[in-house]
Amino acid sequence: MIGRRTGHARGRAGAAAAALTLMVMLGLGAGGAIGATDPSDTVGTKEEAEALAAIRVSRMAAGDRYELGAAVALLTRPFGADVVYVASGANYPDALSAGPPAVVQGGVLLLTAPDAAPASVLAALTRLNPRSVIVVGGESAVSSRVLGQLGAAAPRAVVGRLAGVDRYAVSRALAAQAFPAGADNVFVATGTNFPDALSAVSPAAIYNSPVLLVDGGAAVADSDTQRAIAVAAPSSLVIMGGVLSVSQGVMDTLSPSVGSVRLGGADRYAVSSVVNDHFLADFSTVYFATGANFPDALVGGVLTGTRHNPLYIVPPGCVPRPVLSRMASKGTSEVVLLGGTASLTTAVEALTPCP
Repeated sequence: MIGRRTGHARGRAGAAAAALTLMVMLGLGAGGAIGATDPSDTVGTKEEAEALAAIRVSRMAAGDRYELGAAVALLTRPFGADVVYVASGANYPDALSAGPPAVVQGGVLLLTAPDAAPASVLAALTRLNPRSVIVVGGESAVSSRVLGQLGAAAPRAVVGRLAGVDRYAVSRALAAQAFPAGADNVFVATGTNFPDALSAVSPAAIYNSPVLLVDGGAAVADSDTQRAIAVAAPSSLVIMGGVLSVSQGVMDTLSPSVGSVRLGGADRYAVSSVVNDHFLADFSTVYFATGANFPDALVGGVLTGTRHNPLYIVPPGCVPRPVLSRMASKGTSEVVLLGGTASLTTAVEALTPCP
């Protein structure tokens, strides 16, 4: 059984703060971009097409992943955050498990370049004015120089590092740090790729649950992961993806005395759809991020986890038909695209169905 949902900034003038203004929120109107494909041409029933045509589509975009992450963080916690997690935006493993801890601790997630924190990130950190900054990953992921920059940008914060010998150890450490009393549910996803774990961030955060990364291709779960599950003492495991993502042997090893459910699909987009259908109830506002890369969905998951909104990962150039049908049936009134047209094209703005 899945249960237990979760229920003063200051500015800095100058070029760093101005960099945040590069983020734009583009209102594209009902039905998406002007001149784009009309959903009624290609989708379902007349009623479904009319429902989709009435949806307002907007886009959050910025100059790069770091600016977008900073803008999303400020939108998530406009009045500041007690804790800020910072992870590398150059690679995904260390950051994948950081989303739910950020949400349940009332915080946000910022992405940084490994060797120098972008000005937009430092400006956002100053405005968030946290008491604690937790850098996720070792020196190769986020350098000591960056830690110094973060400390200067957030002078009242205690800046620390949470690291491990590999991505799986980092994931376990995040779960132990953020969920010291355990959790009713643990989401389990492969650490060898990012899509399934990204789809878990929002529901895991809403249900006060960690996302634990595993070597999904292994024959059985390793002893460290088994111990982490035992310490968390969940009543349910949620296995993200099919047996090619997390093997049946790993699932069986982790759940001999714990109820488990596997949420799989034909591809990453189907898994995302299934997860949202399974866990989310409020579809009034829906967020899209590309499933072809990780940064936009990673920071978006913290926003949607905080707001209890669905986040779908979708292809760069179309929207899966099950997602469109779900939005039409649930009365979705707004869709927010995360990322520029290089991430999600104008066809996604138009809610164009995938072939």
